[in-house]
Amino acid sequence: MARSARVQSTEAIKRFRAKLIKFAEEAKAALGDTDAELLRAGTWLRQDRQAYWKMEYRRRAEAFQRAKSALNEKKLYKSATGDRQSSVEEEKAFALAKRRLEEAESKVEAIKAWLRKLEDERFLYKAQSQRMARAAEMDVPRAVAMIDRVLDTLDAYFHESAPSPVTGMSDAFESMARNLDAAARVEAERVDAERRLECAALRRLSPRPAERDAVPPIEEAPPWPGGRRIPPAQLKALAAIEIDHRPPDPADIVILAKRTETAPRIFLERLRTSSAGDSGWYVGPVGVEPTSDDCIAVSVAMLSARREDWAALFNMPFGTLIVENDVGIEYFCDASDAPTQLIVDDDESVADRQTGSESE
Repeated sequence: MARSARVQSTEAIKRFRAKLIKFAEEAKAALGDTDAELLRAGTWLRQDRQAYWKMEYRRRAEAFQRAKSALNEKKLYKSATGDRQSSVEEEKAFALAKRRLEEAESKVEAIKAWLRKLEDERFLYKAQSQRMARAAEMDVPRAVAMIDRVLDTLDAYFHESAPSPVTGMSDAFESMARNLDAAARVEAERVDAERRLECAALRRLSPRPAERDAVPPIEEAPPWPGGRRIPPAQLKALAAIEIDHRPPDPADIVILAKRTETAPRIFLERLRTSSAGDSGWYVGPVGVEPTSDDCIAVSVAMLSARREDWAALFNMPFGTLIVENDVGIEYFCDASDAPTQLIVDDDESVADRQTGSESE
């Protein structure tokens, strides 16, 4: 027996539609506010607190040296009468200067730790909020399109001019496609703008040529987690792009920030440098500004031995910036900071994952 429904009003459906749209707007606003808050926190730590305490550390280090010199002078030289001079005040000043210097040093280290922690938490938040963002940007427009189709059908039923099933379905799918295309376009523009800002921010973190020259070389690169590799499908897609390759000499150095191998997101940037034997490459955690003490210099050959998948990346031209996460290349930029995402065939991606799981 065919089932039927006795519908007398569509007001409840319309109210649900309005609430669904409002939910999507509020969800996008909440996600946007959270992203902005994370950005503000990172900017405050990096540009405000870190800059302040670095300057304060230098100022207090100078005051410490002055207090130390004054104390040594009092202890070394006798008074006009030949007696040993009292150094009580100088010792107090020296102790105070030492405490203030230690405080500044601990603040600098704490800010570095909080920047790393903030970046880790930001990565986890992004991973967990993607589902909500996708629902607000794509699933809700799809649901609204389906509700519109139902309302159109019911409206035609009430007026005894129900559209043919083929026409009704065609119009509904066209409406759905338009909503999905618009949502996808908005999302793509948002991601592109966010990545452009991130590229510009990351370029400010790379050590400058003079800082690179001060980094001490080491004889062996640190070990890398076995599962942290770029999928072959992404390397294949990268090889298919027309790029003016500039391979470095295997003996050229790469500046590597310490603990990069444990960071959830890292970036590789190639600067143009005039130093002989410098490849121009820097590898470090996203969102962490290093000092020369936080970095080591390793050869291209040595680092490529640890990360064979990077051998192709090191050939990319000056101005290249690559962001990598735990599943591969997130995106890369050229010298103009135009972000590019590698398009990988789904079948190849699945094959890569199966190959990886079998090898494990």
